Amino acid sequence: MTQLWIKNSLFKLVSATVLGFATIQAATPAQATTLSGLITSGGDITGMEVTVNFFNGGSETQIWSAIDKESGGVTGSDWTLFQSGDSFDQLWTFNAAQSISSLTINAIPGNAAFDTSTSPSKPGSEAGQSFFVQSGTAPTSFDYLDPIDISTGDLFGTLILDWSGGFVGELSYLADLDSGTTDDPVQPLYQIQTLNPGQTISVPEVNSIFGLLAVGAFGAGSLLKRKDAQQTHF
Repeated sequence: MTQLWIKNSLFKLVSATVLGFATIQAATPAQATTLSGLITSGGDITGMEVTVNFFNGGSETQIWSAIDKESGGVTGSDWTLFQSGDSFDQLWTFNAAQSISSLTINAIPGNAAFDTSTSPSKPGSEAGQSFFVQSGTAPTSFDYLDPIDISTGDLFGTLILDWSGGFVGELSYLADLDSGTTDDPVQPLYQIQTLNPGQTISVPEVNSIFGLLAVGAFGAGSLLKRKDAQQTHF
């Protein structure tokens, strides 16, 4: 009974010490993400979140809405993003009338994931298309974040484009999306849930977290042994 109490106390101590004011949890859907079909277009991703950071400071987030069955987009302050048709081979169009430093597309709220694989790898998914510029000023860098729970390195929830010198004008590019089903929507692999209501940050490398927990447990165990030794001495 004493050993069990010590183990539970150690876990609480390590959690408080290592994690601070955040708790780490795996995304736990009833089932893993189920992809719904071969074609996802701009009309299928209502609810997706699009954020721009302005080069001179400030940011703006808009929610994607459908225009018709195949088309959709968002309109912000001096910028728009639009897509129509199968995202595998039909272009996205981004327009900015004032300088933009970055564009972030979070597809998860739209029950979708970016498919970067050039060959079929998941049930319900055919070959994907990673970010590719067709015309316009290419970003200085781009990155895919938030791996999806069934991903093997090919499905991601977020695409970020960065321009170190700012972007103004029109950009046309390809970036393939796959949709989840209603029963098994797209879920990120891991999340950190902070104390701020509704705020989540994806964590792709969970091994490092367990490494920190192990170090914390070792330190807490050493403290207990030292305390026991002091009590025995006196």
